[in-house]
Amino acid sequence: DIMDVRIETPINAPADRVWEIIAHQFVDVADWAAGVKWSKEAIAEEAPAGFDLASSAPVAGRTTDAGLVLNEFFVEYDEDAKRFTFRAAGLPRIITLSQNTTTVVPTGEGTCSVVVEIHMDLLGPFAILSPLLKKRLAKGLAPVQQDLKVYAETGTISEAARAAASSELNAAATG
Repeated sequence: DIMDVRIETPINAPADRVWEIIAHQFVDVADWAAGVKWSKEAIAEEAPAGFDLASSAPVAGRTTDAGLVLNEFFVEYDEDAKRFTFRAAGLPRIITLSQNTTTVVPTGEGTCSVVVEIHMDLLGPFAILSPLLKKRLAKGLAPVQQDLKVYAETGTISEAARAAASSELNAAATG
């Protein structure tokens, strides 16, 4: 009933820069990730019971819309190790726990790797879907990591993020 996914993305930018984007600017993910329509700060009072929030994190969490509106709350935060873990709320009921641990690992002068480890617990009979969900999750996470890579390396959003933002504006203008 447990599913784990690990994705590592090498980035040609300093670890401090990448950490600034994904940790200090955690709430602003929609600014650079094509698949995220919008994001905003989530306050501690919005966290579900049982979420032990990380008091050292810059914010309690964020709410995002990437096709599914989720609340993601910091439950671990280590500035020195450049590592955080957030738990997601608002997932389909077949997912009883979803945790994402992200670490920025310096790999050389001006380079780093972002390691994302996602852990999910699935409700009993739905464990059979684990291989399919794992594949979809990895496939869905890859473009976000690519958008992060482009943004960290160039300071500008990726073509995919630019196209998504443009289509959102067009939909808002004509809707």
